[in-house]
Amino acid sequence: MPSKTASPFPRLQRFAREKYPLLWLNLAVKPRRLFSFRNEKKAMKGADISKSEHRSIVFFSVNKSATQYVNGILKTLAENEKMMHLNYNSYFSLSNNAKYQLYSDPVFMEKAFKDKGYLYGPSGGWINIPDIGKYLVLLLLRDPRDVLTSSYFSVAYSHELINRTIVNSRQQARQMTIDEFALQRMEPVKKTYDTYCRELLSERKPNVLLMKYEDMVSNFSDWLDRIAAHLELNGNPALIQMIKDQADFTVAEQNVYSHRRQVTPGDHKRKLKAETINILNDTLHPILEKLGYD
Repeated sequence: MPSKTASPFPRLQRFAREKYPLLWLNLAVKPRRLFSFRNEKKAMKGADISKSEHRSIVFFSVNKSATQYVNGILKTLAENEKMMHLNYNSYFSLSNNAKYQLYSDPVFMEKAFKDKGYLYGPSGGWINIPDIGKYLVLLLLRDPRDVLTSSYFSVAYSHELINRTIVNSRQQARQMTIDEFALQRMEPVKKTYDTYCRELLSERKPNVLLMKYEDMVSNFSDWLDRIAAHLELNGNPALIQMIKDQADFTVAEQNVYSHRRQVTPGDHKRKLKAETINILNDTLHPILEKLGYD
């Protein structure tokens, strides 16, 4: 009988990433993505490549909030409506973040964003899109203390090495404790949340829907129904039911190298020291209060 032992290739890949990160980046990651993002490149030049008249959607979030999973759901629902998905952030990240400066260029912004036919995102921070009131907006957030906790394991172990910045961040994170990492990243995370609160939540905006990661985990069916209704992507009940049936938030075991290491809310209470949590609570208090976190 053939052996049932696991394939050695994942282990070899992990060894290559760990031992020779820059070599892995240049020989394995960059060539694989060389011919990707063709639609993004066309749209950045002003081309309108969508045939849909559906109101465009912008997906804002923060890292470590199941962002890629939710993006996959939105993409599935949007493509059912003949919408075009554009992920500028993913494309920009390959340039070692240099292309993110384009978001400050009004000429680029006018060309790259159109209010009909597109799903834009995910974006891990605020983008000042012209006339954003014309778009349907989803803002997905998670308890920032859990974001900081999960980010440590992502940066230090599991995040794909897509550019030199991430390689350097991994080396730095592994020289820190999780508490030191959380305190160092606290202010940038606070700034992201503060900006979201100011730009999207300071006053009632009918085109903006705030949803929480924690509600996704605790009641996925209602959570998805609210999103689909707000984004006007609820035209195919069978497709939505299929997504519900396939949803699974169980984690067999915690693995620092796994992208999905821990889904249960409140992980910061299990991983961080009490004094670190106290500092986070004091610094992030206005955000925690506004978003309804204890």
